[in-house]
This record gives sequence, structure tokens and C-alpha cells, in this order.
Amino acid sequence: MRAFRIVLTLLVAGATFYGLNALAVQKGYPDRLDFKINIVNHN
Repeated sequence: MRAFRIVLTLLVAGATFYGLNALAVQKGYPDRLDFKINIVNHN
């Protein structure tokens, strides 16, 4: 049961982050899930 709670917590956190990221992209902020762009910018 405890493992189930941990997995559920991670899923909720991931879904929250993904939802906020989607809203940010709609408002013109850089996409935090687009790792290819981040790697190119750091080099």
C-alpha cells in the first residue's frame, strides 16, 4: 500500500508539472520539457 501511495504522489506531481508547463507554453514562456533546446543553448 505504501508503494502505491508513493507512485500516486509521483504521478500527481508529474501531472501538475506537465499542466503548468502547458499553460506556460501557451503564454509564451520557454517549454521546460523541450530538453533539445536547453542542450543547444548551453553549448
